[in-house]
Amino acid sequence: MKTMAGKQFPHVRNALLCLRYGIGDLVMELPAVHELRALLPKARITGLGARPAIELLAGEPVVDELVCVQDFGLRDWADHGSEGSREAFAQWLAARGFDLVIDPTHAVSGAAAVIWQHHRAILDAGESIQNEALAKGADGLAAVKAAVREGWGLALDEATVPVLRLRPEERTFAETFLEEHGCAGQRLLGVSPVASSPLKRWPVACLAAAADSLLVGALDALLVFCGPLEEGSQFISHLRHRRRARLVSDLHLRRVAALLARCRLFVGNDTGLLHLAAAVGVPVAGVYGPTSPAIYRPPGGKAVVPRVWCPHRKAGSFGPPACIAQDRCLTEAGSCIATIAVGDLLAALREGAGRWARPALAVAGSGEGGP
Repeated sequence: MKTMAGKQFPHVRNALLCLRYGIGDLVMELPAVHELRALLPKARITGLGARPAIELLAGEPVVDELVCVQDFGLRDWADHGSEGSREAFAQWLAARGFDLVIDPTHAVSGAAAVIWQHHRAILDAGESIQNEALAKGADGLAAVKAAVREGWGLALDEATVPVLRLRPEERTFAETFLEEHGCAGQRLLGVSPVASSPLKRWPVACLAAAADSLLVGALDALLVFCGPLEEGSQFISHLRHRRRARLVSDLHLRRVAALLARCRLFVGNDTGLLHLAAAVGVPVAGVYGPTSPAIYRPPGGKAVVPRVWCPHRKAGSFGPPACIAQDRCLTEAGSCIATIAVGDLLAALREGAGRWARPALAVAGSGEGGP
């Protein structure tokens, strides 16, 4: 019989899995979630997580139910919640009668506090093991696996990478979307100007210049993945080839993944979309500023970093660096990411084209615009 944390758990029939909060973090956790289901094939597994990240697992057999923390009035990962929201969560937890709770450390603070107070049967990956792995030079995915091995007792293959398997109806949606937007059968470039912090956003003029250079090379049309429509429209206004751009906005995350899977290449800032694109088999290039590509780069992805060293970049733990926490650059008037030139990205793509692009990209021009 397989074991978890060195113990047998034949009694587990009703488990609560506290999913990692962000989209990228949850993508990195996918191998562990799949292995957990293989270990507990007959148990009912409820996934507790944040919107929209939990959309990744919607309809997946790895979990039987998805519950959103925002439904309890818990707004973000650090939200300890009100007395009322914690009591509502405590009542829900008691009513469900879970015989095992996994990873409360990675739950929203208010939910985690309730779990630690009222539950005893817990397996937890914690943070110390993954931070120790990062300090030894492991990337983010390897650190997550190390923490899961220690905290859950799962033997995860070091070579396993996150994979999101799309369903036929999701692939059909993508085909229909592309037909309706006049780019069916075209070689697509995916880009996204969004990021969770302005300090993580490459200037839109630079990203647009890079996209224009790629569109005169081996690619025909551009899918712009954005949040609010005005955000995408602002980006498109910087394009020379704006008529070849199509906006992707306000879609379920799995539909976004289906459209990403149709791209030949995806370029964006350090966001969950980079990990999502990689998980559906698309070559990715990420532009990194104050966050560490050694931690957050998806497997096989290309990282483009500032020419100047950022003293505030964290290398030994997950989480935002001090500048993002304070919402301002602590060394310059702008952000280190603004020092990355368009030519830096294009050079990185040319250098790796024969090794990782799908298919190899003929990057046109030097595109030396930008800083």
